Amino acid sequence: MKILLVVDGSPYSLMSVRMMNVLQLPSHTDVVVMTVVPEYTFIGGITLSMLRGEAVTPGGARKVQEKKARALLKEYADKLSSDGINIETAVVWGEPDEQIIKKAAEMQTGLVVMGAKGVSDSRREVLGSVAQRVMRYAGCSVLLVREAPTAIRQAFFAVDGSTYSDEAARFILDLPMPEQSQIMVLTALQSHSDTLANMPALDLKADRGVLEELRKAEEKTARSIIRKTMKQFEERGYETSSWLLRGEPADEILTAAGELHPELIVLGAKGLSDVGSFLMGSVVQDVARFSRYSVLIVRMAKQVAG
Repeated sequence: MKILLVVDGSPYSLMSVRMMNVLQLPSHTDVVVMTVVPEYTFIGGITLSMLRGEAVTPGGARKVQEKKARALLKEYADKLSSDGINIETAVVWGEPDEQIIKKAAEMQTGLVVMGAKGVSDSRREVLGSVAQRVMRYAGCSVLLVREAPTAIRQAFFAVDGSTYSDEAARFILDLPMPEQSQIMVLTALQSHSDTLANMPALDLKADRGVLEELRKAEEKTARSIIRKTMKQFEERGYETSSWLLRGEPADEILTAAGELHPELIVLGAKGLSDVGSFLMGSVVQDVARFSRYSVLIVRMAKQVAG
């Protein structure tokens, strides 16, 4: 597997490095530790460095920034557990989100690991603006780190029977998760009130029986999906548990996480209800934006290759 670890000197970057050390990375994993020195391009291709003459001035500010960036990369690379892992570093210039997405595509990386916020993000932002854009537009899986666990004792894995949640299961089995991790497999069923709100033509009194049959069929299917997923992890020796939620999926996942405090939440990039033209499902975006815990968003392999 190829992993792009993005750092910028923020506390979240150090958390990302610690998360990398907690994960059971397969041997021969290729890790590129990258930092982006912000360089914004204006109309006509003009940059601030060009105006200042930094790109051509010997010993200018650009050279100083490059040296600082390389020292930062060495500091983080030295903190990575290097057993069986190939580590390289890269300094790039430009707009951070664009350069991260571009580098991930060039590497054909399977995973981008980065902090949920960076040095330039406001305290008011729940999820940093760069992280939001990388999450939405990178053609690979993305791990947004919000804390630095000493271990992953419990990981939430939200499933819905879609091909995207199936792919997420394969991804984390191949990663793999640390052996001591408990995998909590959960799914959320929409409540009757949500169903009625979205289908106003339904007559509650006349269609009560239909709704009850729908509820039973949906719950039966959900439990089948959960059992199938749990079996995959149990066959690999993981301890598993399950939780069937009812309500708006993002809200329910976040509420459950607030009660049990998992070190990681894993979701497929889309779900059953997401329109194909959308780059990412709305449930995933809401969980990633508002979660207090690290979130791994898994894109399908064919999306990564593209």
